[in-house]
Amino acid sequence: MGTQAPMTTSPTQQVATALPPVVAAIDWEAEARGWKLSSEHWEKHAGELERRIELSGKELQVAQAQTAGLRGDLNGLRNDMNNLRATIEALREENTQLKATPVATAATMRIKPKEPPIFDGTGDVDEWRDHMELYFKTCGAFTNDNKVTTALPYLQGKANKAVTDYYEKIRRGEDLGAWDDMFTRIRRHFVTGDEGMAAELALNGIKCGTDSIPSYNARFNRLAKKAGLADSTLQFNYFKGLRVGTQRGVAWAGSHDSIGAMQQAALRDEESENLLRQCGAGGGKENIGRATATEEKPRSGSAVAPAKVTANTIKTDTYTPAPRPTPTPYTPAP
Repeated sequence: MGTQAPMTTSPTQQVATALPPVVAAIDWEAEARGWKLSSEHWEKHAGELERRIELSGKELQVAQAQTAGLRGDLNGLRNDMNNLRATIEALREENTQLKATPVATAATMRIKPKEPPIFDGTGDVDEWRDHMELYFKTCGAFTNDNKVTTALPYLQGKANKAVTDYYEKIRRGEDLGAWDDMFTRIRRHFVTGDEGMAAELALNGIKCGTDSIPSYNARFNRLAKKAGLADSTLQFNYFKGLRVGTQRGVAWAGSHDSIGAMQQAALRDEESENLLRQCGAGGGKENIGRATATEEKPRSGSAVAPAKVTANTIKTDTYTPAPRPTPTPYTPAP
């Protein structure tokens, strides 16, 4: 037998032969292509990541600038709070000093207010009251009890006897009432006298009756001037003497602040009724229910002439006012 020549292998075959079988079976060219695609994919995503990182960096710069601004605002607020605390402390210290400083009053300054005159029933009671009001303000007498107790020593003689019950109230510790009520009593006792008592009785039973409101107001005011009653009492008597329909109009108007406001409300109500009567809106004695009326010439000082009334047609106890017409809302023409 002849001798066989030795077989030759390539370097790749030699490497493949030297590698383990599992590794040698890998398609390295396919793996290289896959690695290339992965490299391109990651390069693309790396560019996107770089863009996002750059954008985030800008947002971070904006946030840092805003944070710096907020930090400056916070520092400003902190400084303002510190200044406010310092101001409060200064005010507290000043308040403490003011409390420790004695207040200059009439007593500490040794300034004695001028005393009011004595009223014994013979002088001008209204002038005496003016002096007392000034004295109350100077002495700091602002409550009713303080005013009454301050005024009592300045009443002597007959004037003092007119208010002896106030001394009994003081001894019993009772409420002294209003200063205005005390003065009203003194004024009625020494100014109005018997004439005032008669006027008061007349006011208690006064009725408007067939009079117009201007006539009723004039008659009422003459009696009120003589009686010298308190405004609340005058309002009660005036309202009680009105006709029932006028009472409703005054109550509907709500003018109860003073006797003058109540009289003006009654006058307006009568003028409205007269206008309704003239315009025929609910007119006629069946609806008006006040009187059988005929027109007369307007009186001076009155916008509408009151009706001429017969004496036997008024029935104030059974008076039923005409219903007030409901206003129709205005609708403009198209």
